[in-house]
Amino acid sequence: MTLFFRSIQCIIRACFQPRLKRIDEPVSVTFRVTPNDLDIARHMNNAVYLNYLEAVRWAFLKRSGILRMSVKEGWMLPISKIEIQYLRQLKLWQKFTVTVQVVRTETKWTYVYHEIFSGEKMIARAMLRGTVRRGRETVSGEELVAKLNYKPAEGRADINAWLDKFAQD
Repeated sequence: MTLFFRSIQCIIRACFQPRLKRIDEPVSVTFRVTPNDLDIARHMNNAVYLNYLEAVRWAFLKRSGILRMSVKEGWMLPISKIEIQYLRQLKLWQKFTVTVQVVRTETKWTYVYHEIFSGEKMIARAMLRGTVRRGRETVSGEELVAKLNYKPAEGRADINAWLDKFAQD
């Protein structure tokens, strides 16, 4: 239930922010670690990180216009793979920012990069591979970009090596 409320919170916040000019523009949302995010070791549970990543993707979907387009076109946005690297822990009441950014679109797949920072320190990063489906049909990355009137750039230089390895698996 917490994920539902977090997602709604991100969508509402996104309603008051400008629409993205490019599909590869990053979207960031800041949170604090709450008591229900903790595990027995009193730091944020690893599974909760994924909930925050998903909530911020909702903000991205709203600000990019993909949310409206997916309702209009009957699109589903399944995820086929996600890889996360945990670098540091987050403790109770610690403030952190989650950033999401599309780094590559291909015929079948769209790759999304996430970062979690607390201050200047990177806490975790994740790479996601997903697709856009209309029933049993896959919507190509080119169609997605054309319908949204975007011209995405190729991925960021600092994550291309990870992205290339991730895309091959």
